[in-house]
Amino acid sequence: MGINSEVKAQKIFRNIGYRGLALVSLLLGAIGVVLPGLPTVPFILLAGWSAQRGWPSLAIKLRQNSWTGPILLRWQEHREIPRQVKLFATMLMLISVIVFWMTFSPLVAAIFSCFVFLGFYLLWFVSN
Repeated sequence: MGINSEVKAQKIFRNIGYRGLALVSLLLGAIGVVLPGLPTVPFILLAGWSAQRGWPSLAIKLRQNSWTGPILLRWQEHREIPRQVKLFATMLMLISVIVFWMTFSPLVAAIFSCFVFLGFYLLWFVSN
């Protein structure tokens, strides 16, 4: 196997990873619209970021969408999420994690908590 084919294989696997992350993030963002406590904005931002790197056509569709477009454009132009939105989202995330640990199996609650922690991290430490 030559170097050129190894580079192509790495690029393919990287694109698959970015595409998978974009889809999972978009799905979690959509679920966050109806499930209190699951943050929507950080997952939409993550979907836009990963789509831009591995699925440019999806990134364009996300920016043109009436629901995700304003979120992504505000982030790209100003790198901001308002503090009140951050505080409200954090409160809902905490309530959501507590409810999950009280009602679901530890494995499901732990997986959910990992995604919520990712959203919390993006919300507070990646945005202004």
